[in-house]
Amino acid sequence: MSAGSHKTNRRTVWIAYGLRAACGLTALFLYLLSIYLILQANIGITLTFIALGLSTLIILLPAFLITKRLTRRAQTLLLLEELEKSRRNFMEVTNRMLAYSNELDVYKEKLAKESTLRGYLARYVGGNVVERMARTRKEDLLGNERCEATLLFADICSFTTISERTDPEETIALLNAYFDPMVEIVLKHGGRVDKFVGDELMEVFCHQPDGQVTALNAVSAAIAMRKKVREMMQERNARGKQVFEVGIGVNSGQVVMGNVGVKNHMDYTVIGDAVNVAARLEQMAHGQEIIVGEDTYWHCKERIPMREKGQISVRNRALPVRCYEVLAD
Repeated sequence: MSAGSHKTNRRTVWIAYGLRAACGLTALFLYLLSIYLILQANIGITLTFIALGLSTLIILLPAFLITKRLTRRAQTLLLLEELEKSRRNFMEVTNRMLAYSNELDVYKEKLAKESTLRGYLARYVGGNVVERMARTRKEDLLGNERCEATLLFADICSFTTISERTDPEETIALLNAYFDPMVEIVLKHGGRVDKFVGDELMEVFCHQPDGQVTALNAVSAAIAMRKKVREMMQERNARGKQVFEVGIGVNSGQVVMGNVGVKNHMDYTVIGDAVNVAARLEQMAHGQEIIVGEDTYWHCKERIPMREKGQISVRNRALPVRCYEVLAD
C-alpha cells in the first residue's frame, strides 16, 4: 500500500471516531433535554414527545452503527498496512543479514587463506619475522638492525658418507624426519630457523626487549635436540637403519640482522663475527657434542654444567676463541 493510502485510512478512522462521538453527544443532549423538559418545564410525556424520541433514536442508531463499522474497517486496513510494513522491514533486515553473512564468509575465507600463507611463510623465515612483515607497510619490509643474538648451528656428522650409501629419495626422507622435530624444538624455545644448508641447520635466538637472555634458551634447545636425536637413533637402530650423530655449536654476540640478496629474491638473515664463530664451533663438535663460545658460557654457567674445552682459531679473526662443552643431558 502507498503512503497516500495509509494517510487516507488514518483520516477515515479519525472521521469515523468523530461521527461516533457526534452521535453519542447528540443522543446524550436529547436525553438531557427530555429530562429537563419533563422535570423543569412541566411538559408531560405525550404521544408526540415519545414519537419524537423514537424518531431521533431511529436516526442516530443507524448512524452510530455505520460509523462503528466504518471505524472497524479503517482499523483493519491500518492493521494490514502495519503488517505489510513490518513484513517489508523484516525482509529488508533479512536481506541485509544475508548480505552481511556472505561478506563474513568471504572475510573468514580470506583470513583462513592468510593464516595458511602465514604458516607456510613462517616455516621459512620464522613466525616473529612474519608478524613484523605484516605490521609494516613500507616497501623495504624489514630494515637492517644491529642486535644481540645467539646463533646455533647443528650438523650431521659424516653426512657425506651416509648420503653416498643411500638413495637420494631415502636421504631426503631422512633429512625431513630429522629436521621436523629439530625445528619444533627451536620454535618451542623461542628461536627461528634461519636456513638449511644441506644437512646443516642454522638457528637464531634474538635477545628480547624484556631483557630475557636467549643464550640460555639456545643452549636448552641444543640439549633438547641432542636428546631427541638419541631417541631417533635408538628407533632407527631397532629397525636396522643407519644411525648418525649431530654436532652443535652455539655462540652469542653482536650481529647485523637484515635483508641479503637482490630485489626479487631476498634472504632475511644475520651476519657478523658471532655467526662465524658459531659455525666454527659446530665444525669442531663431534659425537653428539655441544660446544659453546665464551659469551654464551657466561650467560649459562650458573644454570647449565659445562667444562672448558680450550681455544680455537677462527679464520680472519686475530684472537682465538675460548670454548666450552655442555655436560648436561
